[in-house]
Amino acid sequence: MRRVTLVAPVLAALLPLAALAAIAPRPALASAADDVTAATAAGQAVYIVVTDASVADVKPVAAAAAEAAATVKGKSLLLDRGAAANADLVAKYRLASAPVPLVLVLASNGLPVAGLPGERATAAALVAALPSPKRLETLTALNDRRAAFVVVSGEKMAGRTAAIEQASLAMQAMEMTPNKARMVLVDVADPKEAAYVADLKLGALEVPTVVVFNAAGKRITTLRAPWTAAALAEAAVKEGCSCGEGGVCEHEEK
Repeated sequence: MRRVTLVAPVLAALLPLAALAAIAPRPALASAADDVTAATAAGQAVYIVVTDASVADVKPVAAAAAEAAATVKGKSLLLDRGAAANADLVAKYRLASAPVPLVLVLASNGLPVAGLPGERATAAALVAALPSPKRLETLTALNDRRAAFVVVSGEKMAGRTAAIEQASLAMQAMEMTPNKARMVLVDVADPKEAAYVADLKLGALEVPTVVVFNAAGKRITTLRAPWTAAALAEAAVKEGCSCGEGGVCEHEEK
């Protein structure tokens, strides 16, 4: 069996340095693209360590990626961007001119969510680069060029059912137009989403609140329930901030 050393999966259960030493030989027909496809099909995050002949020592970065992969039960791969077999992935992720070593972070659905240069690619930073489930839903909608209605509420919050209904109606109405949208439901009590909720800068949450992003990824407005489907759909196609809370966009720099 021919040993392939350019791109290989790292055994996630091993410690960082041991994992690096234990990079296993791969079947001759396997490729980095096959590994990425298999990992994301299984719902695993992927850390792609991008290198080339100019990098003197990629081992420390690869070890950090292996440790991060073990932590999140994901995969770590080495990608030599100078190898002809990797040309498609290099083009897909626009890696040809990126400074190396670089760790490209793919979320569990295959969406690229971060790229950390070698000097910043610690195991902790790589783990932190993965978005929470609801943040990933938002990023995926925007990546698909859809607006996003991020509805933040508590499970027992008054008006929650009506708020979800209006956001659903807005999304359905937009399906009949060139502009599409998705709804993302965020439970304010979900510990996995605490950082996302904090980043949205919503302040005290007493009623269901929706953050509207347009399809270009621009945060347009923050609306407190009650609101209407028409108001949400109207906001979703705007190009700039239109916050109505005192005329100030609290999420933007003042």
